[in-house]
Parts: sequence; structure tokens; C-alpha cells
Amino acid sequence: MKALAWILGLLFLLLAAGAAVTNAIAALPLVVGACALLPPVWSRLPALSRLPSARRLRVLIVVLCSGVFFVIAAQRGGQLQAEASRRRHEEWQLAKPEVLRNVRAASAARHYQEALDAGEAFRDIGDAELDAALSEARRQIDIPALLKRVEATEDLAKRRDLLARVVELDPGNREWRDRLSSVDQALALQATAAKRREQLRPIFSGWDGSVRSLVTSVKASMHNPDSFEHVKTTYVDAGDHLEVAMTFRGTNAFGGIVTNRIVADIDLAGRIMRIKSRD
Repeated sequence: MKALAWILGLLFLLLAAGAAVTNAIAALPLVVGACALLPPVWSRLPALSRLPSARRLRVLIVVLCSGVFFVIAAQRGGQLQAEASRRRHEEWQLAKPEVLRNVRAASAARHYQEALDAGEAFRDIGDAELDAALSEARRQIDIPALLKRVEATEDLAKRRDLLARVVELDPGNREWRDRLSSVDQALALQATAAKRREQLRPIFSGWDGSVRSLVTSVKASMHNPDSFEHVKTTYVDAGDHLEVAMTFRGTNAFGGIVTNRIVADIDLAGRIMRIKSRD
């Protein structure tokens, strides 16, 4: 316990020395706490150290001194912060006319980065006029940069996000709103097409893209069904059915390999509705 008391007592003294540099009053409770902790000092206070509850009293003194120090330090910190803020605002009031003039002159000359640099030192002040001028300069930089990124990407979702940011920066510009609306329409069509492809996916083979029912029908009519070879399948979406064209190869009755093409209407369940042509 004595070793711990020595360590804490010396620590309190060091803290008191540091606090005394800026606030002597804050150092006083630390000195009192150090006296209660350091064994040589505490033993020289017989009126306290020889009490039956001396250990508890010692702890109470240290805790109270620590609490008083933190309260004083917090108050002093708030005072210093308020003083610094006051000096900062006084500095801004003196510099405000020149800073605003420089920011606006640079923006008028379309030197927007210079405008931002001219006002950057006082951005933290929160002055409405300066914030408005800097926001306008930033907007004039950001919009062209975003539009370049719009033109550089083919991804509709990314293009939509970029245009939305442009509209947010320049809500009064009808051109940006119209472009955003066009992209929204394209995304809606893209989503509809994706949903339709997903609806039609079970009709086609995941292996070669053929329509299973049509392959089965063709094989049933071939001289040598085992020679069937799928070449390609294309289709036209007619809404309530598909017009499917399949190109395939196989051997004829003479053993020669021939290429044929069949066109059929297929319903949305994958069943053959009618054979339209066959070469």
C-alpha cells in the first residue's frame, strides 16, 4: 500500500506542477491530494492519520480533491474555448470584407478553386455569406466533374446516381432533370426486360439455349434422331407467346449431314402451339 501511495502521490504532484502553469487554482486540490497520499506528509498530520477511520478519510480526501480538480479544469477549459472563439470571430469581422471580395472576384472570373482557397481559412466560422459564396464555387467545380463521369460510364445505375447528385447541386436546371428522367425510364425498361427474361428462362435449356419441346418434336421426325445437333435458337417475344427459330444439323436418309431450320410458336409454358415453317 505504501508503494502505491508513493506512486499516486508523486503522480498528483506532477499533475499539479503541470496545472500550475496555466491555472494555479486547479493545482491546489492536486497538492492537497498529494499530501494525503505521500506517507511522510500524511504521517506528520497526527490529527488525521491517527483517527480510527484514517484510511477511509485518506481515500475520501483523494477522491474529493480529484473531483474538485476536474471541475475546475473543465470550467477553465470552457473559458479558454470561449475566449478562443471570441478572438476568432473578432479576427473574422476584421477580415470579412476582404475575404468575401476575393472569393466573389475569383468566382466571377470562373477561378473557382481560387475562390475556395481564398475562403478556406474561415470556413469554420459559419458565416452565412461566406458559406453561400463557397458553396456556389464548390458547385461550379463539382457539376462539370460529375457530368464527365456521367459521360464516361455505361452503367445506367451509376449514371442515375451521378445525375441525381447534379440535380441536387443545380435543382433549377431543367436539362439535368430531363436527363435524370430519361435514365429513370431506361432503368425501368431494363428492370422490366430482366423480369421478362427471368419469366422466360425455364423455357430454354440452360446448356445450349434450345427449347426442349421443339428439340423433342424435331428429333421425333428425324431419320436418325441420335444425329441431332443444335446450332442456335433465337426468338421474338410476341407477348402471350414466343416465335422461336431453331437451326440444327443431322443426317438424312442417305447419311449426309444437312442443316435445317424450324420456326414455331411456343406458349409461355414452353409448349408448341404451331409449327410455322421448316426448311
